[in-house]
Amino acid sequence: MFRLPLGEWVDSAVDWLQTHLVWLFDAISSIVSGMFDGIAAVLSAPAPLLFAGIVAVIAWWLR
Repeated sequence: MFRLPLGEWVDSAVDWLQTHLVWLFDAISSIVSGMFDGIAAVLSAPAPLLFAGIVAVIAWWLR
């Protein structure tokens, strides 16, 4: 039975991508970590009850 060496092909492709497109992966990593840090800062800045109240007022206003 003929077998395709798919695992080897994928390993080779991933190695090539990691070697030649480091700049792309660095940019994606920078963008994602920046968004994560921004969301974490927004969610942890106010007190929890104050944040819940702000969200409730915005939800009431948008309905």
